[in-house]
Amino acid sequence: MSWIRRRIDRLRYLWRMALEEATDPAKFALAVAVGTAVSASPVPPVLGLRSFSALGGAWLVRCSKLTAWLSCHLFVGPLWVAAAVIEVRIGSFILRRPSPVWGVTAGDKIDAARHALLAWWVGGLLFAPLCGVVAYWIAKPIHARYLARRARRRQIEQPIEGTLPAPQPDEVDRRPSTTG
Repeated sequence: MSWIRRRIDRLRYLWRMALEEATDPAKFALAVAVGTAVSASPVPPVLGLRSFSALGGAWLVRCSKLTAWLSCHLFVGPLWVAAAVIEVRIGSFILRRPSPVWGVTAGDKIDAARHALLAWWVGGLLFAPLCGVVAYWIAKPIHARYLARRARRRQIEQPIEGTLPAPQPDEVDRRPSTTG
């Protein structure tokens, strides 16, 4: 089994645990929102700062820390770069600065990044919570549907009390008939 396949299976297992852990769709969606907001925020992904931010946010709002941590790390890839660009543009607009233009030389790029840092944080104060709200409204019906499917599956597996299960073909009485 390849390394990538093992990681994908591990993530599926952890998401299944997160889905099973939460009994309320609102709490699950809140944990996803916290993780997504941290993922879209300008918190740099170094030294576990995102992990600690997601865990701290989940602890503050009393929701699942596992779900917040997972959503923070799963959404960081597709969301973080796009969010950073949007946040810099929003922040530049609010601060009435021109959007930074990346230069050709390394010094120009460092200078542009330095000037974009404040705009990134200001834009992040608006855009990251918006991402969290959108994630909340997406995750809530998904978890409610998961709970409904799980309840139906359990109801099918467990017979209703007071009724006997239908006999299976191998359980049919095979005694020889006395009439003959």
